[in-house]
Amino acid sequence: MDLTVGSIPRNLLVFSLPMLVGSVLQTAYSLVNAFWVGKYLGADALAAVTVSFPTVFVFIALGIGLTIATNILIAQYVGAREWDRLKNVVQTSSLLVGCLSLVFVACGLALAPAILRMMSTPLEIFQPALRYLRIFLWTIPLGFGIFLIGAMLRGIGDSRTPLYFQAVTVALNAVLDPLLIFGLFGFPKLGLNGTAYASILVQAAGLLGLVIYIPYYRALVSPDFRHPHFDLKTAWLLVRIGFPAMVQQSVVSVSMFFIVRFVSAFGAAADAAFGAALRIDQVAFLP
Repeated sequence: MDLTVGSIPRNLLVFSLPMLVGSVLQTAYSLVNAFWVGKYLGADALAAVTVSFPTVFVFIALGIGLTIATNILIAQYVGAREWDRLKNVVQTSSLLVGCLSLVFVACGLALAPAILRMMSTPLEIFQPALRYLRIFLWTIPLGFGIFLIGAMLRGIGDSRTPLYFQAVTVALNAVLDPLLIFGLFGFPKLGLNGTAYASILVQAAGLLGLVIYIPYYRALVSPDFRHPHFDLKTAWLLVRIGFPAMVQQSVVSVSMFFIVRFVSAFGAAADAAFGAALRIDQVAFLP
């Protein structure tokens, strides 16, 4: 979709609608996980997920800033028809986001016990929360890859393709959650950890699908993995543009950290109640 041609109001409406639907799907993804965990695994399991959430959210906030910067630069270079600079952004952002995501995973794995203790995690859910968090952290590089490719596609005017892949991953997650939680149809019975493994498998499938798709249908933003290229000047530009978004998102995630820490002082039941209320809050903010 070329946003520089035709009616601007119409183009903006057509372009933004898939992103609005995507927000609904993201909320549905969270609700599905909370439904299976809270209804069938109990309050302690939901509490374990709740205390794990702020840690992952901090890392995601930092990654979102870089993907927003990538989206901005690609959109600018598409409008200016500067294809070489666009390719440079694609290559550099892919390496930067990929490497940072692995650093975040390593930091998260090493610091997970200390972080949970800092959050005053109740003793009865400490070990389940730690196991869940250490598994779920591996969704970070997969999620970053999906966010980045989605930002690139939106930068060239395609907001529909990310939505289609997101819809598929939400549907797959709804199917995989009960299979891995309860061990149905020959799948291993993993309980709470099953939801984390389901997220890993679903996001891996979504990222793989996008990586296969873009070279054939959106080659303009397809990274060349055979000839990786990293430009330090472009990387600094990405960080500089994305920094305000990083700070904004990080403030929200850090505030959530302190809220959960305060709630945890009242026990696991309070954490579970707060986790359930958060899902209602997500729905309320959709409009």
